[in-house]
Parts: sequence; C-alpha cells; structure tokens
Amino acid sequence: MYVDKEIITGCLNNNQLAQHKLYKLIYGTMMKVCYRYTNNRDDAVDLLNIGFLKVLNKLSKYDDTYPFDVWVRKLLTNTIIDEFRKNKSYKSKVLFAEDSTLSNVNKDVYVNNDAIEKLSSGDVFKMLQSLPDVTREVMNMQVIEGYTHKEISKALDISESASKWHLVKAKSLLKEMIEKKQRLALEIVSRAVVIAFAVVIII
Repeated sequence: MYVDKEIITGCLNNNQLAQHKLYKLIYGTMMKVCYRYTNNRDDAVDLLNIGFLKVLNKLSKYDDTYPFDVWVRKLLTNTIIDEFRKNKSYKSKVLFAEDSTLSNVNKDVYVNNDAIEKLSSGDVFKMLQSLPDVTREVMNMQVIEGYTHKEISKALDISESASKWHLVKAKSLLKEMIEKKQRLALEIVSRAVVIAFAVVIII
C-alpha cells in the first residue's frame, strides 16, 4: 500500500482532509483485520475507529522505509489486543482455560486441508467468527498473525498452556464445523438424487 507523503504530512499537521484521505486508503486493510477478531460489524467498526486514532497519534513515529500497511496492521493488532484485555468478561472467559489442561481436549485434532480448500472464503470467515472470543483471539494471533504462544501469553496475560489450550480448542471446533457442513452437503446431494430418480420413474 502506497500512501503519499503529503497525506502523512497533512495528518501530522492535523489537516482533516488529509486524515479523511488516509482513513479511506487504509479502511479496507483495517476492516479485514478487525473483522477477524470480532463476530459483528458494529464491534469491528468500533475497533477500526479506535485503531485509526492510534494510527494518527503514532504517525510521527512511522518509519517510511517500512511498508505502511504492515505498520498499520501491526499497530491495529496491538490495539485490538489491548481493547480485548479491557473487556469486563475477558478474565472470566480465560479462567476456564487456565484451570484446564490440554489433556481435556483431543491433541490429535486434524483439519483436512482439502476440506478447507473446498470451502469458500466466506464459509471459513463465518466459522472463525463463530468461535468463542478468547479462542478466536488466540487462533488469529497464532495462525494468522504468526505470534508464538509465549508472545500470546504475554500479550493476553495468560499462561502458555492456556494459549495452547485455546488453539487446540479452535482447531477442534473448526473440525466439527467443517465435518457438519460436509454432512449437510452430502445429505442435500443424496436427497437431490432420490428426487431425480423418482421423477425418472414417474416419467
């Protein structure tokens, strides 16, 4: 993503037109990131607006030798993590994982890559959004953003074992959702074949 230096300079000078142009430029990138961490548009927009304010506040520290979209993405992810930790229900949701062990969840969770590839990006997106909040957070950070369990542990203020638990749980839930979708697809095909066969007999 290329951002004209005049726009950055304008934002640094609190020029509202420049800020509006920057917002439009990075909106798509920011919304994609926000949507991955939330399960509804309103929350995603709230995170986007909070993140954009952080972008404006820290713009003076931006090093233009670094890709702007990568810088925004990293800053936004950190902002989302901070907001996530402020959530009142966050601690209670984490406690379960803290008190549980990985042995309570099947470690041999395998999600067939071919099965995932056959799903549309929309299907995968909906599945990720349906995951419990903390589990979705860990899944995004570890699988999509590339954080280690040690980094997740520090960022979310949870143990590494809790981070691993949530990742295994996420894979287990995704596996269940994929298998359910495949079963439904087979049922639809089977019914269609039966109906087609019945029509042929009648004719």
